[in-house]
Amino acid sequence: MFDRIAPTYDCLNRVISFGRDKSWRRKVAARLRSAGADAVLDAGTGTGDQIFALFDEGISPRLAIGMDPSWAMLSRARGRARVAGLGSRIDWVRGERVGAVFRGETFDAVTMAFSIRNMPDIEPVLGDVLQVLKPGGRLVILEAGRPGGTFARVCHLIYMRYVMPALAGLLAHEPGAYRYLAGSVERFPSPEKFSALMVSAGFVRVSAEPVAFGAAVVFSGRKPMTPARAGID
Repeated sequence: MFDRIAPTYDCLNRVISFGRDKSWRRKVAARLRSAGADAVLDAGTGTGDQIFALFDEGISPRLAIGMDPSWAMLSRARGRARVAGLGSRIDWVRGERVGAVFRGETFDAVTMAFSIRNMPDIEPVLGDVLQVLKPGGRLVILEAGRPGGTFARVCHLIYMRYVMPALAGLLAHEPGAYRYLAGSVERFPSPEKFSALMVSAGFVRVSAEPVAFGAAVVFSGRKPMTPARAGID
């Protein structure tokens, strides 16, 4: 499915988020300014938007890797990197599970943008990320959310179930793919439940910051410097 929607993925992201997704990705990048992000992995990178946001925000990791299971998405990411003059600054790796591709405490930071909700088992993914982070390393996740308040929630539900697939059908001829994506947003745990999953996986200083009235959420957590009791900020 992601191979099929790759050619129009960037355009549709801008349209269905009303252009706000780029500012949300900059929020993720800003979380890494104080993290000493010398080695960064962007898991589920898609066409590379999140890792490009790091460079746009002046964060230039020595090791920058974008990983995704879709060849078509990675192909577009490579092309965009060449155009941006970042062809030699970012490595692109095909893979589904972080733990199946990387070993050891390799990264100062791992980012994930609009990808973890597409994975069938969230807990093993969080466990894999914890293993590849250096002590004190940070995980920052940008994920779609559901606004609070009855009116806002109903409007958001109508938009996700009906308007977004219609736009996808018009612009990309793939309404079915975006019906799936809308369903994945509805199934994704609430910020409180997802934060609890991060704590259960072993992350500390876990936080959840709603943006755009809850239409998206920025989650953050750190790997303990030493074994410690986990908690939520």
